[in-house]
Amino acid sequence: MRFKINIFLLVCTLLFQTSCSMRGYFGFTPPSTPSSGSVVIESPTVTSIWPAAGVLNGGNQITIFGTGFLSGVVVRFDGIACTSLVLLSSTAITCTTPLHSAGAVTVMATNSDTQTGSLSSGYTYQAAPTITSVTASS
Repeated sequence: MRFKINIFLLVCTLLFQTSCSMRGYFGFTPPSTPSSGSVVIESPTVTSIWPAAGVLNGGNQITIFGTGFLSGVVVRFDGIACTSLVLLSSTAITCTTPLHSAGAVTVMATNSDTQTGSLSSGYTYQAAPTITSVTASS
């Protein structure tokens, strides 16, 4: 007995958790309807960062939240790559912030397929607090 497998329907079912056809599925047209049996991967998004601020010399461990993160993703803070990046899932990344001057920066995630997503003013670099005096208590 031989079986013929329609790869488009198999991939579509795995991605969308439902039965699909070239015309859409159940009368609903997905945002990126494949026209030739190919699957369109959406760009990543960066929705929030925790914590959202840190010191100028970097070195802060942060978590970036969003959607569509793929293996090989790179995260940059105003163009400077973070280090020790770990892809936790397609919706979360951890990494260590790079050195930067004071102010708010754009955080950009670039997937291995070169698609990008960013959050303007997503992270703020602040000068570390300084101790100006110490008073002894009785």
